[in-house]
Amino acid sequence: MKRIVSILLAMALLLSVGGALAQSELSQYSQSIDLSVDYPVFWQEDITFPLVDEPMTISVMFPRNANHAEDFSDIWWTKHVAELTGITFDFTLVEDSVWEERKNLAFMSGNYPEVFFAKITQADELTYGYEGKLLDLKPLIKEYAPNIVALYEAFPDVVKGTTHENGAIYVLPMISYAPRSSNPHCIQINSKWLEAVGLDVPTNTEELYQVLKAFKGKDLNGNGIDDEIPTTLRATTKAGNPNNDYLLYAFGYTDMTDDLIDGKYVFVPAQDNYRAYVEYMRRLYSEGLLDNAYFTQDVTEMEAKLAAESVGVTDSSLNALLQNYRDYEAVPALTSPVNDQPVWPMTSINYQRGVATMAITDKCSKEKAIALIKFANYLVTTEASLAARLGPSQQESEDGYGYTYERIENKHAYGATRTFPSEYSSYYRYRMSQTAMFLPAYINPLVDDIVVGSDDKNNWETTLWTEAGIYANSRPVFDLQSTFTEEEQTDLAYYQELIDYATSSRAKFINGDVELNDENWQKYLDTLESYGMSDYIELCQRAYDRYSALPETID
Repeated sequence: MKRIVSILLAMALLLSVGGALAQSELSQYSQSIDLSVDYPVFWQEDITFPLVDEPMTISVMFPRNANHAEDFSDIWWTKHVAELTGITFDFTLVEDSVWEERKNLAFMSGNYPEVFFAKITQADELTYGYEGKLLDLKPLIKEYAPNIVALYEAFPDVVKGTTHENGAIYVLPMISYAPRSSNPHCIQINSKWLEAVGLDVPTNTEELYQVLKAFKGKDLNGNGIDDEIPTTLRATTKAGNPNNDYLLYAFGYTDMTDDLIDGKYVFVPAQDNYRAYVEYMRRLYSEGLLDNAYFTQDVTEMEAKLAAESVGVTDSSLNALLQNYRDYEAVPALTSPVNDQPVWPMTSINYQRGVATMAITDKCSKEKAIALIKFANYLVTTEASLAARLGPSQQESEDGYGYTYERIENKHAYGATRTFPSEYSSYYRYRMSQTAMFLPAYINPLVDDIVVGSDDKNNWETTLWTEAGIYANSRPVFDLQSTFTEEEQTDLAYYQELIDYATSSRAKFINGDVELNDENWQKYLDTLESYGMSDYIELCQRAYDRYSALPETID
C-alpha cells in the first residue's frame, strides 16, 4: 500500500507547528532523522482560544488503570485544558478490569456520558453507532476540524479504516507516524564479536551464515566457558502465534502468515520463498548456529542470555541489552538468493482504533459536539501532543516545572528532562498519568523522539535504525484484521487449524523431525489445502478488495 504525504519535509520546515516550536528547533530536528523518508508535518490552522464562547462542562467516561491518578481534576493537563479551551471535563473513572461490563451497562441503561475517551471498539461502533447512540463525526470534522481533514488527506488508510459502509465515522483515533515504534524488531549484532572475528556487518543471508559460523566455538565473551550462542530467536509469540523472526524478511515477506504484495493476498507458508527460508533455518539449526531453545524459550529466557553477554545476533526487544547496549549495532535489511530487494515490515501509519479513541454520544448538545470536535482539532497539533504527553514546557511554565529537551550528540534523538512539584508521587501523576495516550492525537516523529527522550534504550534504538537505513528499506504492512466483517471474524476461527498446522510443520522441518524434500513438501502443501487454504486466501482477498474500494477522503 502506498504512503501518501501531504507536504514535503523541506517545505514543512518553514512552517510554524502548532505555534509551539520555533523554526530553529524544527531545523534541528531535520538533522536528526533520515531525510530519505518523507515525514509529514502539517500546516496547523491558527486556533483561537478559548474554543467556546462560554465555559462548559462535558461528561466523560474513562477506563482507569493503576498508572492513572485517582482524581483527574488535580492533574496539570486537566487544569491546562480548562484554562486554555474553556472546556472542563467531568470524568467518571471506571476500573479497567470491569470497563467492558460497565460500558455496555451504561449504553443499555441509557446512563452514558456525552463523550467517551478510549476503548470504543469496532463492535461498539457497529452496535451503538448504527443505533444512533454514537454521533456521525464526519459532518463536524469537515466543518470544524481542518487539522484532522489534513491528516485524513495525508493518510487515506485512516479514512478507510474508520468509515463504515453507511458512510459514517463514529470514532476519532490516535494517529501515529513514528516509524521507530511501528515495528518491535531490529536486527542487532554484537560489534565486539564482529571485530574479533574480522568480519563486516552482513548484507545477505550467506554473509550472515559465515558470521555465525565464525562466532561458533570461540570464547568471544572472555569468560572461559563455551556458552556463546551465534544467534537467538523465538519461534512463537507469547500467545503461541508464529513469530516473525528477522530472517524471514530476507526472503521477501513481512509476516509469517499473511502478506500483501502488489494488491494480492499471499498465504506465506505455501510460497516457494518460504520454503527457501525454512531450508535456511534448518541449515542454521542443524549446524548449531541457531539457539537450540528456539522453539521453547520465552522472552525472559532469551533476555537472560543477552544480559549474560553470550549472544552474537538477535532480534529481541532491547530491554536486556541496556547493560551493554553499545556493543551492538543494527544490521540493514538482508537479501537472499531468492530475494534481491531489501524488505522490512513497517506500518505506513499506525492508528489506534478501539484503544485510543474519542466517540461523541447523542447525549451531547450541538454546541458541545462542536466544542469537542474543535478540541480534537487542537489535540492533533504538535503543541497539544507534547502538552498531553509531557506536561508544560519549562520555558513556558511560570513555576519552572515541566519538560525540556535538547538534541543528543551523535544520536538521532532528543534527550528530555522532567521536573515536578514534590506533592506529586511521580511526573506522570503531575501531568496526565498516561491518560493522554488514549486521546485522539497526531504523534509525529518529533513528538515521539521528545517523549521517549529520557529513555536511553529508545534513543539508542532510533540511532541504530536510522544509521542502518531500516526506515528507507521498509515496506508498509497492512493489517488485514481491521477489514473483516463480524461474520468473517467468526469464519476465521475455522481456519485456525490451517495456521496451527503451518506453524507446527515449520518447527518439524527446521528441527529435522520431518525431512525437507520435494515429496514431504508436496504432502505439506496438500495438507494445507485440506485445511481450507484456498478458501482462506479467497476470504482475505475479498476483505482487502472491499477495503480498497472504501473512500480515501473525508468527503
